[in-house]
Amino acid sequence: MDKTLKTDNLFNGYIAPRVVKGVEVEAGTYLRGTAIGEVAGTFKQIGESTYEATTLYGIVANDVTLASKGKVEVYLSGEFNKEALNVKSGANVNDLVIPGRKIGIFIS
Repeated sequence: MDKTLKTDNLFNGYIAPRVVKGVEVEAGTYLRGTAIGEVAGTFKQIGESTYEATTLYGIVANDVTLASKGKVEVYLSGEFNKEALNVKSGANVNDLVIPGRKIGIFIS
């Protein structure tokens, strides 16, 4: 079986290490590059209710659709292209730059 490598532009460099961790989220579709926030141990997409840029926790590693609550893998660190990041409507990717730097997520 041949595998086709599909490239994208999520990564903006290869100097900062990429650390991956699974986090539990509600049912839904999470696209690669979606910014995830954490509030009191609960993880949601940046732009949902109180999940502002300052709650940034990680970046979704792979496209995932969950029919019920489950885990998605997120990058806890790395260098990312802001043009490839996703946030909910009303949120701004540019607002993630400074909170991201504080936790090892570099966005440019």
